[in-house]
Amino acid sequence: MGAVLMQEQGHSDAVIGYFSRKLKGAETRYPTYDRELLAIKNAVLHFRYYLHGQNFTIYTDYASIQHVLLQRTLSICQVGLLDTMNHFHYEIKYWPGARNLVANALSRRPDYRDEDVAFLTMEYAISAGAKWRMEVTSRYLEDPYFGSVVKFLARERDLVQEGGDTSILSKEFEPLVFQRRKRFWMEDDLLFTRRWRQDDSPREDDTVLCVPRGGNLRYQLFHEYHDTELGGHFGADRTYELLAERFFWPRMLPSVKSYVKSCDTCQCTKPGRTTPRPLMMLPVPQDWWSRIGIDFITKLLTTDSGNDCIATIIDHLTKRVYWFPMKESTSAQEFAWLFVKHYVRLHGLPSIIVSDRDTRFMSEFWQEVWANLGSKLKPSAPFHPQTNGQAEKANAIIS
Repeated sequence: MGAVLMQEQGHSDAVIGYFSRKLKGAETRYPTYDRELLAIKNAVLHFRYYLHGQNFTIYTDYASIQHVLLQRTLSICQVGLLDTMNHFHYEIKYWPGARNLVANALSRRPDYRDEDVAFLTMEYAISAGAKWRMEVTSRYLEDPYFGSVVKFLARERDLVQEGGDTSILSKEFEPLVFQRRKRFWMEDDLLFTRRWRQDDSPREDDTVLCVPRGGNLRYQLFHEYHDTELGGHFGADRTYELLAERFFWPRMLPSVKSYVKSCDTCQCTKPGRTTPRPLMMLPVPQDWWSRIGIDFITKLLTTDSGNDCIATIIDHLTKRVYWFPMKESTSAQEFAWLFVKHYVRLHGLPSIIVSDRDTRFMSEFWQEVWANLGSKLKPSAPFHPQTNGQAEKANAIIS
């Protein structure tokens, strides 16, 4: 981080002092917004002997941070940083990066850069540079997004070298390509662009490499930035932030989310953070025996009459239960006659029958019979016996 303290003197600004320091440990992993706020806090504290009791203006090339004092919600880190600055009277304004040259230079001191740590992940992915870069270069023309841009830039470079008229490019290429190429440039046969702010202005300090589709180029980056010990199996948003600091390709965030979602380690070890949807309750019936639940208790000892199963019928309003014996091998037709004998003759036809997904209840015969008689069948969802919970509770009385 870097800062310069200046004071207006006539028509020019006089420099009073400079400040810069290296980010420490966890600070290097802060989001960009928090890092900018951290730099402001440290600079203000460094020059506090000049600023305390004075009204002053803070200029930054990070546009969105000028509204930090108007935010309704702040993270714990942001609250801590702003709390330290409550003793000062200041205003934050946006300054384009091209005018913030001194502070930018201070934040890029060569002795602050830890090459081994800052670019270790990139060295893994690029395999010491040559092989990975050669594959990136060879894949550009095959990419549906970057291919036309590379062709345009190559054609433009040839015309400039030959002294030709570059205006003919607008006729040779589609308007979309002509507009898109403004964001890209070539260096050593590699395509680069800059990270762009929400106001569609480039961030001068963020040059990123364009990675084409094809081969295992993007997969290698996913692996290095997510699966390795340095990657740490972060979530999709954090992995995307790490990748976006050095690389770019279209629809980058959805592809990162898809990869993280397919990571076996993350799926097995990280708890889900989505709130489970509540079970939908059946409405309270209005009349007795208008809605009933049916279930079976199976795998019982065989009686002298050959029965090895008990059928359970419960009224959802009065909670009155009927049990009658039957055979587990009873077919849908045979159970229909038993149902008429033990229930229909006493209470008539129910309006709704709730059951599990037993083959007898899902058979065409059972469905056709009750459709013709005017009763609605409501089977439970697969692996959700809670739907027929009252009948399951009645089964517990017997078993």
